[in-house]
Amino acid sequence: MQQDMQYVYELYKEGNFSKAAAKLFISQPALSMAIQKTEASIGMPLFDRSTRPMRLTPAGEIYEEGNNLYERSMKIFENAGFSPSVKIQLSQLVTAQHLAESGFAATFISDRLIKYDSSNLNYFKLEDKESLRTFYILSHPDRYISNAVSAFIEYIQDYFGIISSL
Repeated sequence: MQQDMQYVYELYKEGNFSKAAAKLFISQPALSMAIQKTEASIGMPLFDRSTRPMRLTPAGEIYEEGNNLYERSMKIFENAGFSPSVKIQLSQLVTAQHLAESGFAATFISDRLIKYDSSNLNYFKLEDKESLRTFYILSHPDRYISNAVSAFIEYIQDYFGIISSL
């Protein structure tokens, strides 16, 4: 799991900065700054800080849902009627690919990595609903949306046949 995702996940599990920081072996201010940086890069808060324990905002739920590669992988195996014996879990797809290239493992990787691949690996495209990612268009309900963004959202809704928001 990438570091920022790991921080968000641990805070989600613990519901408290101090407990999450202790589990991550970092200081509470460092975790707080990392979460704020992630939220700034997304442009929306991931946690509702007014509740105790803290809860995910709708944007946080989408963020957390989209970053569950291990869970989705296990569902793919389950859908195929297979229960793997997992020996190691890696958060870095490139590292997992290198292990596969060395003959130490089999792995799931993103199609983005295949474009730059120069190895002699066999690739199999998965036709399972869990191998597809769900993408969302996020906008703040209380903020101004420019005409360009409104037109983009309308185009995407028309193109994909989306009737309404969540």
